[in-house]
Parts: sequence; C-alpha cells; structure tokens
Amino acid sequence: MHAFVSSVTQCGLEPRAKQGFWGSGSVCISAPRRPSAAARRVLPGLHMGHQTRAQKEAIVQSLREQLRKAEAVVALPLEGLKHQQLERLKSSLPATVHCKVIKNSYFQKAANGVTWLQSTSKEGEDALLAKPLLKLANFWFLAENLDDLPAAIRAYEAVIEELKLEQTNKIRGGVLEGQLYDGDSMARVGKIPTKQELYRDIAIVMRMVPTRLARALKILPTNVARAVRLAKVDVDAAAS
Repeated sequence: MHAFVSSVTQCGLEPRAKQGFWGSGSVCISAPRRPSAAARRVLPGLHMGHQTRAQKEAIVQSLREQLRKAEAVVALPLEGLKHQQLERLKSSLPATVHCKVIKNSYFQKAANGVTWLQSTSKEGEDALLAKPLLKLANFWFLAENLDDLPAAIRAYEAVIEELKLEQTNKIRGGVLEGQLYDGDSMARVGKIPTKQELYRDIAIVMRMVPTRLARALKILPTNVARAVRLAKVDVDAAAS
C-alpha cells in the first residue's frame, strides 16, 4: 500500500486521508482539480501544463505584436467578474480597444520586447514600466488609439457600478506615452471627452451662434436709437 501511494505521489497525484471503508488510516487517491470550463474561458492560460514550449512562445510573440500596435495599456482587477460580464464589457468597447486576460508572466515576457513600455532610466526587468501592475490577477485594455481609451474606461466603470464593485475593482493603473499612471489618474482619463463628443459639442455651439447673432442684431437697432436720442439730448442741453 505504501509503495502504491508513493508511486502515485511521484506521478503528481495527491493522496488525502479519508474516513472510509477501511477506517481512518485508509487513503483516497485523487488527481489535482482541473479548472472548470467557465474558469478556463475567463482565464485562458490558467491551465497551461498541456502546452509545449513552442506553443507558449507563440502566445508570447502574438501578445508582443499586439502590444507593439497599442498606444496604451490599462490593468483592471479580475476578481468578482464572471465570463458573461467580461464578454458584455468586450462588446461595449470601441473597436480599437481590446480586452484580454493575460497571465503576468506572459505579459512581462511579451512587454520586454516593446520599446514604448520600457523606461529609459532603468535597465533589465526594472525597466518595464508596467512591472508594478504585475502582482495580482488582471485583465487588460490594449488601446490602439488613445482617443478611444476614455470611452473604454467609462464602459468598465459602468459595469462595476452595476455590479456594485466600485470599492473592490478600481482601476489598478496603466501605461501611456511612456509614463506609468496610478488607478486614480487612469480613472480621470475616462472623464476626457472623445473626439466625437467634442465634435458634437462644437456642432451644438455652432448651431446656437446664428440664433444668438440674430437676437443680438434685433436688439442692436434699438440700442443704437436709444444712444442717438441720449446723445441728442446732451447736445441740446449744451447748446442752451
């Protein structure tokens, strides 16, 4: 029995003591639990043992190419979010902002080959600007166009507000234009109007200008006439 337990332990199976048919000294052999299908969908790469080194390198290279195309990355907490909620968030994002769950080790390897994610004042692993964000489980926004980032952040905040996760799922931080920003700073980015919103506001103002101008022109003759009358009174008074 001991030899059998020893052999299965070496194979990676974990024996657990269990009160069973043979009494408290018996052993129940069980394999480590595999993540559920839902967890594997939400956390691709969580169960990576079956992948070869070549496959992992291909994943890192693909991610590196996506990071090179991006102009900003934002780290967001994964805790408390389910697969359906992430999918709904993805569907509400601008086309140039991609939402991805990325293992920290993969992100670090991929980002090491991306110039705009590196600090010019540091070397080695410490040069990675996003390194302070690689401590907890994240999903990321990869924004290929900075103009669309505010809308993406607002979409995320709307989701966590609906789920009442504002206190636990605040934005962790991000990198854009060669700078690392904390979560509060990235949240403020969400308050910046997009180009479309600016164009809309300008159009509204431009539509209001003719109306105000016409109103001013209607008032102008009255004001001019009043001024002329007052001036005439002053002249007559001076002559007398």
